[in-house]
Amino acid sequence: MTKKKIPHEGSSFDDFLREDGIYEEVTAKATKRVIAWKISKEMTKRNETLLDSLITDIKELEHERHQALLETGKKATAAIEDFLNGQRQEKVLQ
Repeated sequence: MTKKKIPHEGSSFDDFLREDGIYEEVTAKATKRVIAWKISKEMTKRNETLLDSLITDIKELEHERHQALLETGKKATAAIEDFLNGQRQEKVLQ
């Protein structure tokens, strides 16, 4: 069974809205909704980009902090070794 195509009959939806006197109102509301949707979409995109950037910055700061802690630990270890070596040398000289 094949369906028959029904040709376009009657006026357009725009004509229907004009006949009811609400074309401008409906068009304005639809335009506002599309603009609001586009703004919302762009804000979401920018917020995601900003969030990604902040996460990257935080990770870099954490890495730098860990590096600083490692360097401090190395310096402290070297200082302790120097101190202990100095005490050992004093014992040998006594």
